[in-house]
Amino acid sequence: MNAYVAFPAGELAADTLGGDFIPPEAVGALLGDFEYPPDYVEKYYKTMPSEKALQWCSDHEMWLIPGPPAPISVLDILRVRDSHFNLSRTDWCGNLGQNFSRDDKAEPGWFGLARPHLVEMGGKDWERQCSFLQPEMVVPNAAELLWCLTTISATNHYALPRGVFARTTSVDAERLRVIVGMSDNDSLLIYHYWDQLFFADLIVQPIRKF
Repeated sequence: MNAYVAFPAGELAADTLGGDFIPPEAVGALLGDFEYPPDYVEKYYKTMPSEKALQWCSDHEMWLIPGPPAPISVLDILRVRDSHFNLSRTDWCGNLGQNFSRDDKAEPGWFGLARPHLVEMGGKDWERQCSFLQPEMVVPNAAELLWCLTTISATNHYALPRGVFARTTSVDAERLRVIVGMSDNDSLLIYHYWDQLFFADLIVQPIRKF
């Protein structure tokens, strides 16, 4: 039985969003040896976004995803969720000078993650893509996007189509923007790319933080 039946806010989220609501109890099994406090589930249900915010997520085709129990970095996510990644395409993140992988973190809280819109977002440079964002939305850093994507994919969904890449606000040691993509075998890749260049399958996948 899902824990949300004991929390009215959780029931409301499930009714409003259906399968786009990722319940907090689904996260515990995905953390490995990362700290998982006993009150994590209850705390997240008690900080559920408002009914108006839930409807906003539904209207904008967003998943609602519980954040981590404590700040988590790209390297932490690569370690505790390694089965989600093509590690030969992510090992460079641990190199000397790649500070984003240690410093940029996903913080506790709720994330709304937009579905990828290739027609609207693809084939445009970074500045043009950002101009399409709703006022409530922001582009995630690499840790935030990876947390959301791995959480969703672990619950039998794929939040990023094969061959599609999403830009983040993180930048690497060469000042190139970090991008995250899905390979043909459904494993995540981490690369970098220039802001001024674009291709049809390079998008931004915005989030809303609650």
